[in-house]
Amino acid sequence: MRRTTLFLAAALAAPLAVHAADSTSTFRFAADPANMTACIALAPQFEREHTLTAAGDTVRITGPGGLSEQMKPMKTNVYQTVLELSGERLDYVADLDAKTISVRGNNLGCKWSAKLS
Repeated sequence: MRRTTLFLAAALAAPLAVHAADSTSTFRFAADPANMTACIALAPQFEREHTLTAAGDTVRITGPGGLSEQMKPMKTNVYQTVLELSGERLDYVADLDAKTISVRGNNLGCKWSAKLS
């Protein structure tokens, strides 16, 4: 009984292995219609093409202006990264199951989203 309990405890303590299906998606973000006018200054970054690449347990977003960032797993097939652009902290979340990616600015509340191909 003790051995079974130790095995179960070790199995639960082991990190969850997250593996995304290998894929590459190109997309352009669309601004949320409710964005403040101050969000327009960030629009050029989001209007250009971006790429999301999933390979094994690595997900990377690349885009204009030298954007190339590895995303961290939040839960199974959901990845996140935080970037700063023009003083705005931006949270990127990619949901590979829903085939969506969203960006939310923490200072101004600006939002963008895209559907992955």
